[in-house]
Amino acid sequence: MPEAYDLHDGRFILDKTFTSAANAVVVDGASFPGGKVPEGKVWTLLSGSYNPSAAETRTVFWAILSRGSNLFPITQPVAIALSGSIPLPLLTMGMEIKLFPGEWLRVTRDVATAASTMTMILRIIENDLPYYSYDEPLKKIVKQAQRHGSVYRSSGGISIGGGMPGGGHGGEGGGGGGGPEPY
Repeated sequence: MPEAYDLHDGRFILDKTFTSAANAVVVDGASFPGGKVPEGKVWTLLSGSYNPSAAETRTVFWAILSRGSNLFPITQPVAIALSGSIPLPLLTMGMEIKLFPGEWLRVTRDVATAASTMTMILRIIENDLPYYSYDEPLKKIVKQAQRHGSVYRSSGGISIGGGMPGGGHGGEGGGGGGGPEPY
């Protein structure tokens, strides 16, 4: 599957932060303006973290909620000691997650910590969701030729029949027999 974004789309990186009320057990994007993927867009999540405002040991997990409010966990529930300075990451080692129109993220903890808020921080690229994908047939041929490089093309290696006639050296001149003529 092709990437949802090209490198130049790095200009569209957004940081989003959502903080719950005190004593909450859930923080999710649906509760905040700009927390759901807008119509006609796709979000590629590059990274995310969950930070409680007080030190706690809780069972925590991340999930995607669909347009129909179906919950799809994306991490295993894990009992972990966290604080404002020790976050729980959403993604590790270069992973990415795509969210589609109307979807949002949620972090859930099993029990509230007295007076503690929950903060979800996301780093995303927001792109337009294309209606379709179209590959130009001639563009594929040109890309294949470019992949081999100019030396390969000039030697005749790109031709269907194989190497050059008369020995296939790729040198200049060359009669019908054994390669280039001596100078």
